[in-house]
Amino acid sequence: ETTERIFNRLFTVEANLDLFKFNERLAGQIKEMTENIIQETKASAEAADQSSQRLSDSLDKSSQIQEIVQAAEWLKETIAEVTRIKEVSDHLGRSLSEKSIRLDEVVASLDQLEVMILTDELTRLTNRRGWEQRLNMEFERFNRYGRPCSMMILDLDDFKEINDEYGHLIGDRALQEVARGLLNDLRSVDTAARYGGEEFTCLLPETDLKGAVQTAERLRMGIVRTHFTVRNVHVPITASFGVATFRKGDKEPREALARADKALYQAK
Repeated sequence: ETTERIFNRLFTVEANLDLFKFNERLAGQIKEMTENIIQETKASAEAADQSSQRLSDSLDKSSQIQEIVQAAEWLKETIAEVTRIKEVSDHLGRSLSEKSIRLDEVVASLDQLEVMILTDELTRLTNRRGWEQRLNMEFERFNRYGRPCSMMILDLDDFKEINDEYGHLIGDRALQEVARGLLNDLRSVDTAARYGGEEFTCLLPETDLKGAVQTAERLRMGIVRTHFTVRNVHVPITASFGVATFRKGDKEPREALARADKALYQAK
């Protein structure tokens, strides 16, 4: 049942079609605005070039002026050309300003889409894709600067029993409560993610193994103290933790992740 729900949410034709339509709409907006900007800029440039050429020709004629009437007529034409250039420039400026506002809206939509892609829908934590991006980034930072960075994997104990006894909706609520606790107890520089099912991961920059163990114990006790009730009945929630840190000999971040996973298995 859970597998079917996940499949329907993420991989059905309807889900893919919704994402495709969203991307298609954004791409269409960007293409339309880009074409408009190119056309308007090109038209303004051509108009300015024509006026510039006429002004250049007019300047050549100015040396042949002999009467005040001719001078007045020349000045009138010159002012008209300058005014025309200013109008074209002002129009282009207003148009580009409007396009800039619309482009800001599109960029905001793209940012929103990126957040959606990297966020777990149920818990609002970073999802596995976002976690792995951050993991690789912190591993590169560790290799470059040698600053400590640790991680932890936690898995809710006997979570299947909650689902079996109370149903998946209550199980989802339990996951949300745990996620809320992680967000409240971790620092802003830390990354908490839902790794899959009832398994979570946390990335702790600037934290050595000792500090990570202390953080894990604090989080573990916080989960134990979670006041989670179903129909006025307290449902206990506990979790097992595995902690590891990057080592200089690691060739990839997954080596540290494997050590954390092994520690989690021992804790279980």
